[in-house]
Amino acid sequence: MKAIRYFLVWSSALSILCAEDSVEVTVLGDRVNLRTDNTLESDVVSQADYGDKLLALSFEPDWVEVRPPEGFATWVYSRLLFEDQEVRTPTLNIRSGPGTQFTIVGQLERGDEVEVLEALEEWRRITPPDAVRLWISREFVQVPPAVLERESETEPEPKPELEPELEPELEVDPEPELEVEPVPVPTPVTIIEVRTIEKIVEVPVYPTPTPAVEAPGDLDLIPLEGQGTLSKRRGRVQAYLLSGRSPSRFMLVIDDGRGGERALCYLRGDEEKLKAAAGKWVTVSGRDFWVTGQRLPVTEVEEIELRRETP
Repeated sequence: MKAIRYFLVWSSALSILCAEDSVEVTVLGDRVNLRTDNTLESDVVSQADYGDKLLALSFEPDWVEVRPPEGFATWVYSRLLFEDQEVRTPTLNIRSGPGTQFTIVGQLERGDEVEVLEALEEWRRITPPDAVRLWISREFVQVPPAVLERESETEPEPKPELEPELEPELEVDPEPELEVEPVPVPTPVTIIEVRTIEKIVEVPVYPTPTPAVEAPGDLDLIPLEGQGTLSKRRGRVQAYLLSGRSPSRFMLVIDDGRGGERALCYLRGDEEKLKAAAGKWVTVSGRDFWVTGQRLPVTEVEEIELRRETP
């Protein structure tokens, strides 16, 4: 209980610190997940790459609470807004995309004002409000030295254990001696302990072999673990003329939230299917390979599914 109490004091102090004085932290890994809560079971709604700067609001032993990165899209249902400016219901969910199938990343209350950036049928993309907070693993974040110093200052020292006070001994009158009637002693019984011996049989156990992933022979792959990892992404297929060292003439892109587009990966596979999907929003499943000289992964497409709505 004492350890829990000290942890709560420590975390409360850090939360107050960062609420009043938010600091900038640097991401130390590629494709680091940004989640809706500080658990591994929470939804992943975005990712950050090595060197990205995020505004931290609070620190925990394993997690850091941050504001959404630049370009993070937040959407609300327009029928619950008054003239696309003010929330007119007790609560309004903020989602990561234009539809109820997208993850809730925060909530607004009646009377809150929003800034609409884009309209898509009955959904509105808005400037991310303060209510949107995301979480990133502290393992992949460079924490400023000032925060580490404050953590050491706010961590309470354990209090010494106090010895319990002993109650004074009371003088008690001795109990009168009672006459005890003799109890007959039972006849002794001989008990024989029988132990059984179990036969131990050694059974060889062989590990289940991991299925080998056949890498494309025409790609100059980087020698690292994880080549051929399964992936699933949503975006729009974009076709362009093949040039230079580009591994494919198809890419998967998404809106960057500023009127432009951001590339997610190269696409390779059935040329006819990719041609038919050009310019359309799709869900792509396949295996990722990292190629020398390329910043984006090359996805060998195994399945491509057209989507009815745009993300």
